[in-house]
Amino acid sequence: MRRNPYPHEECHSTRRAGTCVGVTKFWVCDQVIDWLKEDGNLGPTELRKKLKETHKVDVTYRKVYLGKLLAQSRTWLLMHPPLLKSTAGGRRKNRMKSALEGGSTSKKRKKCPICHDFGHHWYKCKNGNPEDIAAMEAVR
Repeated sequence: MRRNPYPHEECHSTRRAGTCVGVTKFWVCDQVIDWLKEDGNLGPTELRKKLKETHKVDVTYRKVYLGKLLAQSRTWLLMHPPLLKSTAGGRRKNRMKSALEGGSTSKKRKKCPICHDFGHHWYKCKNGNPEDIAAMEAVR
């Protein structure tokens, strides 16, 4: 990252608030990653001060924050590489079988344990004995 050493009063890029224009979160990540390996508790404000001391560049807080997040994700991947071996157990079956392949031909319907009719739960039963419904609620 280089700054223009010559004064340009009419240039729009130098009249800004003193921040460098070409700094990206990727550049910040490359500069900050070693500091974060030494001390992972450094905040964006402290990293911003360190960047100003070492590189004489004023970087916005947001770019330092995004660069820090990127550096943390890169260091995490270095410390915890992805699993190359598959885990135990078979793969999950997502496809539903058709009726010709031995799958079910209709959806499973709910059956009330009180009146043994289909289409409703026991707590909505109107055909059953009220004592049976009260006993089921007591167990519940």
